[in-house]
Amino acid sequence: ISPLKFSLSRTSGMRKTFLLLMKHCACNILKLLSDKLYVKASISNCFMVCQVQHKNLVWRSEDGGALFSKDESRILTWSRDGTARVWNASDGKPLTEPMKHESYVNGAVFSKDESRILTWSADGTTRLWNASDGKPLSEPMKHEGSVWGAVFSKDESRILTWSSDGTARVWDIGADYDFPPEHLPLLVEVATGTAMDDAGNISVLSKDEWEARKEKYIEIAENHLKTCKYPKANMYVRQKRAWGLD
Repeated sequence: ISPLKFSLSRTSGMRKTFLLLMKHCACNILKLLSDKLYVKASISNCFMVCQVQHKNLVWRSEDGGALFSKDESRILTWSRDGTARVWNASDGKPLTEPMKHESYVNGAVFSKDESRILTWSADGTTRLWNASDGKPLSEPMKHEGSVWGAVFSKDESRILTWSSDGTARVWDIGADYDFPPEHLPLLVEVATGTAMDDAGNISVLSKDEWEARKEKYIEIAENHLKTCKYPKANMYVRQKRAWGLD
């Protein structure tokens, strides 16, 4: 990999130039910077390695303001502009919509399989996002002060957060996020034994109605189980045991 030339500028006008290897040093660049430093290249206010741009300087934390995915095809960045973003490492183009907070984003991390992104912010919230499109996967997890950090539990069913409000909190996020969304109404009908009409009226299913829906649901759930990314959160696994289908 050819070395790239970076110009690091202070607001006072002092300048230093570093030669840094593109991939191997990229995640360490921000560790070299103080809060008054920013990476400056052909365009300002950008993370130079592949010119991915935020509207403000890239945020510095103990773990840096940018991370490569495991295969180094994507870069996750977080910034004082209140967003986290995912970029194509080969050309610097955005791969998702901006993942927005109401204040500085203090940090971000991929889940183990890199299908989800966890962000935490000075706005007092921690958020969970779909890494493929940047859409939220849950409601904000709220503190009363800036969130200083967040980590997944080992099985990624819970999130531990800690904050300037003097508290640490544990949040249960166990959910089968990749269950086909078009079949969620069927899942609810089978799980609750009820159905809702277009007017919002709820009725109890008869035994025959429930059995018919259950048969259809089992076929869908079995196919989904073959590729499910969150088997520990898969409701059907528990239902199979309860129905004696194991």
